Amino acid sequence: MYNETYIENAGLVILSSFIPLLFERLGLVMDSAFNSVEDQEKAALLLQYILLDNPPKEEHHLVLNKLFAGLPLDHEIKNDFSVTPDELNTIHSLIEAVIAHWSAIGKSSIEGFRGSWLWRKGKLEEMEENWVLSVERNVYDMLIDRLPLSITPIKFFWMPKAIMVNWQ
Repeated sequence: MYNETYIENAGLVILSSFIPLLFERLGLVMDSAFNSVEDQEKAALLLQYILLDNPPKEEHHLVLNKLFAGLPLDHEIKNDFSVTPDELNTIHSLIEAVIAHWSAIGKSSIEGFRGSWLWRKGKLEEMEENWVLSVERNVYDMLIDRLPLSITPIKFFWMPKAIMVNWQ
């Protein structure tokens, strides 16, 4: 083990199957690669809007986001952009699509889904070959086994290392 970090947004892994498509729809990725470092930074910031309709307040909230955007953890992100209404609508549509696709959780609001599934504590460990994310369990997590999407491994074209997820 090289690096160990505790995060609060570990539930973002539930959406991992949709993240490349989200980045494409937002015009940040083309041909399986980011258009620029600025687009990688914007991607990391936009992922935080999945959790809250507000910009991230502090850099330490963006650890998992940076990995999903292919950025090194020590990369400092300039938080000088505002999300557009279209970007926010696209993000909300993504959350609604996951809720609709995961029939086992029933009907849920965006806020309910965020609170129940996305805001999760986790421990992220960097290994030589990959990252390992251990997600803290909650009472209703028996439904995670009925998630019709894969959450491990997570490896997008632009990520140097895969993320192996332990949700147990």
